[in-house]
Amino acid sequence: MMFDGDFDDAPSPEPWSTTGLIIIGISLLIGAVMVAQSMLTTKTAEPDQTDAPQTDTRQTHTPQTEASKRPAACTVLVVYDGDTLLCDMDGNGKKSGEYEKVRLLGIDSPEMHYSKKNTTGHDEPFAQAASSALNTLATGQTLRLEYDRQGKDRYGRTLAFVYPNNNPDVSLNEQMLAQGMARSLFLGANTRHKHRFETVEAQARHEKKGLWH
Repeated sequence: MMFDGDFDDAPSPEPWSTTGLIIIGISLLIGAVMVAQSMLTTKTAEPDQTDAPQTDTRQTHTPQTEASKRPAACTVLVVYDGDTLLCDMDGNGKKSGEYEKVRLLGIDSPEMHYSKKNTTGHDEPFAQAASSALNTLATGQTLRLEYDRQGKDRYGRTLAFVYPNNNPDVSLNEQMLAQGMARSLFLGANTRHKHRFETVEAQARHEKKGLWH
């Protein structure tokens, strides 16, 4: 059986028209542009975090000591000895107002055991001289109190470096050391000015002042 001519009658697929190819090409191009724009927008909105500096946004809290909350200025009501004052904290000049007993930080002067209440006590050598020296330095002055880490001692006294307004850069503490009316003494956590005070004391010793005479 012959099949000549049978395949000549079967329909053949038509080739793609030029117009169709152009339309497809344009569609692909538009799609590629849209994808590229989307990727660019995403990258702009979310920068590469590996290159960005890392910043710790957590807040740090420095606890405030009771000493740092107290008034930083006062005037003298009473000089007890060479390293202890009673300070008027509210400016009314009376013990009936706000006042604090202030222990000068970083120094230790001779103790005064004699008082109106204890007439049998005996002062340590230079105790009266040290008390008089501090009285001369402090009386009539507005005093600026500088606190260290520990605000009070075991007796409840305020611990401070005390600066007079007539010599605001040199504390009464240091001036007492320079006159040889006290020795340097630092206890516990309060160590500010330690090296300086030891140097001043050494100079007073060398010059044989006060206690070192």
